[in-house]
Amino acid sequence: MFNLFKRKQKTVKRQHHYKKRNSFEGAQTSSITYSWTTTPQPINEVIKKNLKTLRARSREQQFNNDYARRFIGMCKSNVVGDNGIVLQAKSKSKNGELDVMANQAIEAAWKDWSKKDNCDIKGRCSRDELERLFISTVGGDGECIVQLLYGKSLNKYGFALKFIDAELLDVDLNEDVRGSNNKIKLGIEVNQHDKPVAYYFKQTSGDYYYNGKFYTRVPAKDIIHGFITEYVDQMRGIPWMSTALLRLNMLGGFENAALVNARVGASKMGFFTSDSGDEFKGDGTDAEGNTISESEPGTFEQLAAGTSFQAFDPAYPNGEYTYFLKGMLRGIASGLGANYNTLANDLEGVNYSSLREGAINEREIWKLLQKWMISSFSDIIYNKWLERVILSPGIPIGNSRLQPEYIDKYRDVHFQGKRWQWVDPLKEMNGNQAAIDAKIKSRSQIIRANGDDPDEVWREIERENKMLDSMGLTPEPAKAEEKPNKPEEKEDDDEKDDEED
Repeated sequence: MFNLFKRKQKTVKRQHHYKKRNSFEGAQTSSITYSWTTTPQPINEVIKKNLKTLRARSREQQFNNDYARRFIGMCKSNVVGDNGIVLQAKSKSKNGELDVMANQAIEAAWKDWSKKDNCDIKGRCSRDELERLFISTVGGDGECIVQLLYGKSLNKYGFALKFIDAELLDVDLNEDVRGSNNKIKLGIEVNQHDKPVAYYFKQTSGDYYYNGKFYTRVPAKDIIHGFITEYVDQMRGIPWMSTALLRLNMLGGFENAALVNARVGASKMGFFTSDSGDEFKGDGTDAEGNTISESEPGTFEQLAAGTSFQAFDPAYPNGEYTYFLKGMLRGIASGLGANYNTLANDLEGVNYSSLREGAINEREIWKLLQKWMISSFSDIIYNKWLERVILSPGIPIGNSRLQPEYIDKYRDVHFQGKRWQWVDPLKEMNGNQAAIDAKIKSRSQIIRANGDDPDEVWREIERENKMLDSMGLTPEPAKAEEKPNKPEEKEDDDEKDDEED
């Protein structure tokens, strides 16, 4: 029997409770992220609070950490190299051709000024050595400060460079300039557009007195303040090792502990115990009276009566040590923008392709740093030098001197940074020849990629050929290598059957 009166079903309203979430997981605040900052600060405030500590720790790591020292060495070697940033004068005559005589005169005068007695006010470093000092200081301290000095008493060119420790540019000096709308921020006087007007350096005595300290004020036009700008409104440089400092320090301590552990395990042989043994005196006591026992290979010591010995077997470092060390160094290398294999001197298991790929990526970073250094250091110095030297004492060319009215013409120069040899030069040479044949590269491009000046290379080849001709030593052209005929490959019976089918 059917029930004609159906029960009215109750509608149960289900409520779904969703966890409230932010659009970005990185913006969530929880027990895990409670110590992670949520308040952005102006970059100069961050620099003011942290620069001294970062610089102190960066310098300490350069003193004591092999990898930090290696990184600074890589900067000097790859950004500057052994020959320095090479000047190539490119001034042209009215007909558009290179003014060879003028260019040679400029390069000769620049080379002479580059000697340590001329370019360095202290007479200690040549120009290429100062360039390496510049890039290593920027890498370690985050910034490098160079003062441009003028005067006939300096040298025969009346122009020299003076490097100033960035610590003397007081990051804690932040004042309104008296009688001016300018402000001093992080030791730098700026106008209303934050353009540097002057720099204040701490001295034992000076022309200006702020907050109980003496300062010497140097106009900004006489200062090169080299640092890489990474943030809007940034006024001071940040050490390049900043993100890697903690890991570098901890890894250094880890390696030292592992080394000590390994030495102790290899040195202490054992102990003698006896009921009538003398008191264990060890090798002395520390400041708190605790007994010290040193470890030496082949050492056996006697313990005091009633003293038991618990075996100590420092099995570390073990097989995991290498993998852990490599993992940490890869992270450090990423923070430094360096190739792990180069930083760690680890070429184990590296093949040609991976080594070449890593070298290409790393060299692009070095090229960027070279370009920055040329615009921030080399270009500025050359133009200041040219302005000074072309007027007095002048640049000799034959029996006369370059004319000051053509100074804009003489500003046309090219600075060539270091270039690198490839893992397999023959393969690269064959590739370059193929590019020339396909007309997608010029010979000049290839010469510049090797760090040389095409005009100088061709002039040198011309001189060399004339000399060889005069001595009857003209070399015969290299014969093209004949490739052996490739034997015809026999088809497999299976392939023939497939074709017939």
